[in-house]
Amino acid sequence: MKKIIITLLVLAACSGFVPALLAGEAELLATLKSATASRFDKSEACRQLAVVGTKASVPTLAALLTDPDLSHMARYALEPLNDPSVDDALRDALAKTTDRLRVGVIHSIGVRGDKKAVDALIKLLPEPAAAYALARINTPAAHKALVAGLPKTAPALIEAAGTKPEHFDSMAAASYPAAIRVAAMRGAIISRGANGVPLLVKQLSSDDPAMFGIALRITREWKESGATKALADALAKLPADRQAELARALGDRGDRAAVPALLALRSVASVQALTELADPAAVPTIAELATGAGEVATAAQAALAAFPGKAAEEAIVKLMENSDAKLRTLGLTLAAQRRMSSAAPALVKLTGDVDEKVRVSALRALNEIAGMPELPALINLLVSAKSPAEADAAEAALTSLCVRQSRPGSTTLSALSEALCGALAKSAVATKPALLRVLRTAGGAQALAAVRAASNDANAEVKETAQRALCNWATPDALPDVIALAKSAADKKWKILALQGELRLIPLQNAPEAQKLAMLKEASASVERTEEKRLLLSALGDIPSANSLAMVVPFLTTPGLKEEACVAAVTISEKIVEKNPSEVAAALSQVAPKNARLAKYAKDLLAQAKKASKK
Repeated sequence: MKKIIITLLVLAACSGFVPALLAGEAELLATLKSATASRFDKSEACRQLAVVGTKASVPTLAALLTDPDLSHMARYALEPLNDPSVDDALRDALAKTTDRLRVGVIHSIGVRGDKKAVDALIKLLPEPAAAYALARINTPAAHKALVAGLPKTAPALIEAAGTKPEHFDSMAAASYPAAIRVAAMRGAIISRGANGVPLLVKQLSSDDPAMFGIALRITREWKESGATKALADALAKLPADRQAELARALGDRGDRAAVPALLALRSVASVQALTELADPAAVPTIAELATGAGEVATAAQAALAAFPGKAAEEAIVKLMENSDAKLRTLGLTLAAQRRMSSAAPALVKLTGDVDEKVRVSALRALNEIAGMPELPALINLLVSAKSPAEADAAEAALTSLCVRQSRPGSTTLSALSEALCGALAKSAVATKPALLRVLRTAGGAQALAAVRAASNDANAEVKETAQRALCNWATPDALPDVIALAKSAADKKWKILALQGELRLIPLQNAPEAQKLAMLKEASASVERTEEKRLLLSALGDIPSANSLAMVVPFLTTPGLKEEACVAAVTISEKIVEKNPSEVAAALSQVAPKNARLAKYAKDLLAQAKKASKK
């Protein structure tokens, strides 16, 4: 910021705007000496003296170095002033200042690189400010003093090394603590540029784990162009555990020059690194390894599933076309993991494979990627499945397709329902339950009509599946059917399932709250079990009214339901506390949840309700 301000002022001066921006030096010095000028005015005077000040300003500015309010601005003005008297003034101030003021003076001495201050600064070691100032000045005496002050002066010493490798070399000696040696080795390597590569490679074989660790870090971070090949060439010479570590580091490095060496390694770590580098040239080797066994094969399979680009997809297609059923199955599995929509036609073709495992695997892959073009084939596979496993896989694939097509914005759901309903009308009795389950997932008016009709089917399994689908319907358009079933069912099991569906669907209606509440009151008459009582409380919590809160209150003392009732009461209360403060206060005075956060919130709401009741 200081440099920017100075630059702007200098540009203004060059443009002839000095009178408008800056007062004369004498006038500025008079401001600094004035007993009546404000601190702001004096600070501004220092700011302008940083641009126009000369040797004449030094005595006045030097006198301010001991001023707690203006020392910083005085240094701001002195630092850019090109005159030896500034250095004399700053050295003199060392003995006159303490604490933060002396730290500031030391900093300015370092910024100006005053070599005459080295002896005085050495006496102040290991004070960090003095160490960093010596690091900036960086004379032989300063360096020697910093070395002598290790380990406390290590951060400054490392900074002092700058681009001088010999300084780093001295700190990398074994007599210093590990943290210092590691940082110094990093500096020794990087400061040499390309000439530091051999030193980096050497650390890969170091007996010191810390040096091996810093070599890995440098491998990841240092972008020296010639380093990758040298590091890759060292791979084969390292023990297996270090090979793995270096391979991963080369992957993180992101330089494809390491690919040939990684391919030759053929290990788990090298496969993972090749995936990171994403070089298509690596795909044939990875695909070959994927067909083997053991950890390397597993890693290669995972790599193919994640490897970006068409080369990996082409390799997977080749596996799907292999004469070996196991490899075809592997290809199908990888296609599913990649969600290769481009492979859908090939997957459909493989659903007719001679091997049942391949057929099932193809269906499972379609479960992940099938779209509307595959719908007719999936329906046909379901109605003509050759085994229960194929039927289950086809049903799962159709269900997943329905889920994907029912996402917001989909325009194909009606076409999907129409195709399924058409299949339901023509299918054998044995296939109808599966199609009904898929229709429940698809949803929509046409699907609901088909399921409703099937709920009166003569076949017991078809009828039961359809009734279960109605009870689990996702939208409230099935509510009339569910209510009718709850009233007409003779079997208690169906009464319970229908009641659960009723309690779940009532709050989802686009209807007045009073209507929803009336329906819940009617349904509550049939609620007996704890499970349905929980559903009732959840439904009541979605209706913000004093009447719904009144229905929740009796459950606040019911064993096994207190916590759910507290949640419902608080949920309702926060929405009606201003409108119905008395009812809220009466209800929340009975709320005592175990959850601490809920308890605190309930307490705050109660206080709000009591306050509102008094208005």
